[in-house]
Amino acid sequence: MSELSRRGVALALGGAGVAAVAALTATPAHAAPPPRGRPHTPFRDVRQWGATGDGTTDDTAALQRALDSLNDGEGLYFPSGIYLVTTGTIDDFILKIRTDNIAILGESRETSVIRIKPNTGEYWGILGRKDGIARHWEIRDLGFDHNYQNNPLPSDAAHWRPTLRYTVACYPGISHGVSIDTIDVLNCDSVVSLYFPQTFDRGTNITVTNCRWLSAGRGASDTYDYDQSMINVAGENVSISDCVFEGDSWSRTPRTAIEVHADNFTCTGNVIKRFQVGINLTGMTRAGTDYALTCVGNSMVVSRFGIVAWSWSNSGDTDLDHGGAIGMSIVANTIHMRTDLYPAKYPQPRGAALHLFPGPQALRIRALMISNNTIVYGDGVNIPDLRADNPGFFAAICIAHNASPADTRTDQLTVSGNTVLNAPFAALSISLGVIQAFYASENSFLDCGINEFGTVGTQRGHVIILESSFLDAPVISGGRIVIAQDPTFRSVVYYRDRSPEPKPLHFSTSVDVRSAQLGPLTTAVMCHPSSRVLIESFLSGTPLDPTSAAAGLPGSRVTTDRGVVLEPLGDVWVSRATGTSAPTAGTHTVGSTVHNSAVAPGRPLGWVCITAGSPGTWKGFGQIDV
Repeated sequence: MSELSRRGVALALGGAGVAAVAALTATPAHAAPPPRGRPHTPFRDVRQWGATGDGTTDDTAALQRALDSLNDGEGLYFPSGIYLVTTGTIDDFILKIRTDNIAILGESRETSVIRIKPNTGEYWGILGRKDGIARHWEIRDLGFDHNYQNNPLPSDAAHWRPTLRYTVACYPGISHGVSIDTIDVLNCDSVVSLYFPQTFDRGTNITVTNCRWLSAGRGASDTYDYDQSMINVAGENVSISDCVFEGDSWSRTPRTAIEVHADNFTCTGNVIKRFQVGINLTGMTRAGTDYALTCVGNSMVVSRFGIVAWSWSNSGDTDLDHGGAIGMSIVANTIHMRTDLYPAKYPQPRGAALHLFPGPQALRIRALMISNNTIVYGDGVNIPDLRADNPGFFAAICIAHNASPADTRTDQLTVSGNTVLNAPFAALSISLGVIQAFYASENSFLDCGINEFGTVGTQRGHVIILESSFLDAPVISGGRIVIAQDPTFRSVVYYRDRSPEPKPLHFSTSVDVRSAQLGPLTTAVMCHPSSRVLIESFLSGTPLDPTSAAAGLPGSRVTTDRGVVLEPLGDVWVSRATGTSAPTAGTHTVGSTVHNSAVAPGRPLGWVCITAGSPGTWKGFGQIDV
């Protein structure tokens, strides 16, 4: 009603006009105020359809009437309150969305809460659509309480099937333009909490922002470990950011916080605690080549995997000539691996903080960067024990799988600036099919590879292992490897090029051994008999052989903290030192030299070892005339 028409009515009705105008223009009872960010969307208030939000009344029917009243482009508002819901069927959502282009918003996630009624039993999900398309949904500022403590399921098997206990989902179906923003999910034992999968087509433009999963768990089960994800999303243009995931306890650790099957995906700023798996980039399990996958700045405390990307059944797509991934960045994440808290009753212990494995498919991965991540194992002081059933091919940073075919291809793999502490197996393992352009630089590894199962040529027996078919010479440069606790391995690095024409490894990382007992450790770089290394490192602490026999290429040069330079000469390493006389102690090889630091007439320029031994036989050379 315009200002002019109000004035006209008031004049015509006299004194009663003011009251009449007020009645005609008043806001209806329970009308929802326009929520933040949606000033032009008409909103309905759930109380208009009889919802109470008093925490004791079953509001299921009233809330469904409110949802059914929505037209495309309208919104539904939940004022402050606790809205109890229950289900009459396990075959559909408790609250069903049947409208496109809608917004479902609360006053705040702390004050507007939809709660599963105690003793509801099995249910499909709280809010969503089945057998359709989620098109332009916005769900914001709400709390969802699964209330699993007061809703015991009848058996362990019921935790997995036949119901999934979604929080918000579109399944079976696809999703386009879904935004989940600032919601709380409480006491969640869902098989999948937020579920927007790929069924008959790929979804697009799905964002999950600033959400929290608090006291997530496995229901009442202490023994049954079922496949579980708080978020499971498939599609293109997916973003998950600034969310918090908190498991209820280590004894009932939920499986996975974030699982995605996506192209053009970003995962940033999420915080995860007391989960088995932090982020599962399983996009490559679906047919096609994924591209632009980014995990940056996430923080997690987990017991089984940190960030894992796997591709068990990819078969390629119609756009490109292969399956796999192009452009994957895993950068600046902090991962605390509590493998020591993984429940003994659960099978399949793992332990890789960053793991990519193609599985049995011949895929191609291109442009993979793992950079500036911080990885800590155990309590930060003690190296956690390995279980006997822990697979032997795992490592802290693990690009490997024992079932990968020989023609699996990885191009441009960069591992730089990472820090790994107390890994009970290798800090870095690259063991795939064919690799082109591998470069590792400026990584820092402290007390890794120490365990009771060390075996030469496996990730349990070294700090770094490279074992693939390299199309060009791999490079490991800069950074530092420090061993302060007593080692259980024979060499710090193991290298094998499986290609028909093996390329040399170029290794220039510093190695510092400070352990009280060396045990079996004798060598910095051990090579398979078919492979060799150009080593230009600084070795400090307890002396080590630079390489295994005959593995050092001419041109290698190793400097030690004793002021001795080591160089390969034929099949042995010789030393280059300075002093005022020939050595009288230590073990030396033929061709080793000591240059005289006190040259004078009548004295030699130096001494050379002509018979190997301790100290061996030494003769002067270059006598200076008197």
